[in-house]
Amino acid sequence: MKNFLFLKSFFSSLWEKFLFFLANSWWFFLFLVLLIIFWSVWLEYARLRYKKSLNWLTLEVLVYPSEKLSLQAMEQVFAGFHIALKSSFSFWEKYFLGLFQEWLRIDILAKENEISFLITLPEKFRLLIEKRIYAQYPEAEIRVVEHPLVKEGISLKEYEIWGSGFKFNKEDPYPILTYPYFSQNKEEERIDPLNNILEAISNFSKTALVCLSYFIKPTGNEWKKEGERIVKELAGAKEPKVMGPLEQFFEFLKNLLVAFWEVPTWQERGSGEPPNLSALTPGQRKIIEGIENKIAKPGFKTGLRIFYLDKKEVFDKSNIINLLGVFSHFNTQDMNAFLPDKKEGISLTKFKWLFKKRREEKKKEEFFQKIKENIFPASEMILNTEELATICHFPGIKIKAPTVRKIEIKKGKPPLNLPH
Repeated sequence: MKNFLFLKSFFSSLWEKFLFFLANSWWFFLFLVLLIIFWSVWLEYARLRYKKSLNWLTLEVLVYPSEKLSLQAMEQVFAGFHIALKSSFSFWEKYFLGLFQEWLRIDILAKENEISFLITLPEKFRLLIEKRIYAQYPEAEIRVVEHPLVKEGISLKEYEIWGSGFKFNKEDPYPILTYPYFSQNKEEERIDPLNNILEAISNFSKTALVCLSYFIKPTGNEWKKEGERIVKELAGAKEPKVMGPLEQFFEFLKNLLVAFWEVPTWQERGSGEPPNLSALTPGQRKIIEGIENKIAKPGFKTGLRIFYLDKKEVFDKSNIINLLGVFSHFNTQDMNAFLPDKKEGISLTKFKWLFKKRREEKKKEEFFQKIKENIFPASEMILNTEELATICHFPGIKIKAPTVRKIEIKKGKPPLNLPH
């Protein structure tokens, strides 16, 4: 009974002291909350100010449909953009000037049954990208255009919109199917992986606007360490056990206490176990090879977004299922796959019954604003140059879609006797 009264008195006294502390230091917690709010608002403002200073412009790229698939050529274009990677930012640059790693956006846009390839990028990258494209596609035509979304001033009062983002099914180092898979034999050499994408976004009504956007920014090699870890794990290799500071302290304390009557024992620090490659199945070896091939090439943080916009009276919801499967032919069960990301789209994910119509309209407006303001998607995946070239490249002659805008007449070289 005495112990109970003592404990009751102790906790009662402790509670009173806590309340006294709160009553006399509430201003500190209020200051801390206001500081956090101010800091987040300031960062948003600084980054927005820097983003506007980049002077974004949109380029339309027209290519001549050559006999060769342009996948390796497009991979070289992406590899060239990787030199735009900024290794690091100082504290002042990141948190006061709002600097960040810039990106470019490639749009495959279908409008009035005609497909265009648009690149939206900061003006300072224009020369870099144009040189890389001309180096791989000498007959290409590149011109500055006004993006249709900006040019036409589309309003959601007259239009209905649907959209979604995409995310990976597994960790970033797991690869998707890439263009070497689509050209393994003579029969499959006639397949361009872009065909399914173009078919999915074409053949809509003349008032419809369908757009698949690729947001791409170079990234460093940190993600490759995760790939190396996954490879070791799949191969059965075991890392050497590393004791934490707390474990080391308790081990030392235990040995100190027993040292008077027995010899102290210390846990062995092994060197780990090497992988047993002979025990791997063919499927495991294939996955390991795929991961190793992926992390061997430069990587890009990538965001994918698709949307379908049309007049309210002709908007057809049955098209949505087809658009959600736009990347399905790149998916594998044992490696990686693209999945729709509801958080990035306009679908309600929580409390769907609460003010459903009003919240849906709000999400549509927010989604449309992200499109117009070129906001990088929150769901980022890392794709290497080979994966990017597979899912996004300029069409060759094997593209079946007849509505792709392209150069109809191949440009010839000027005659040698041309007067100066």
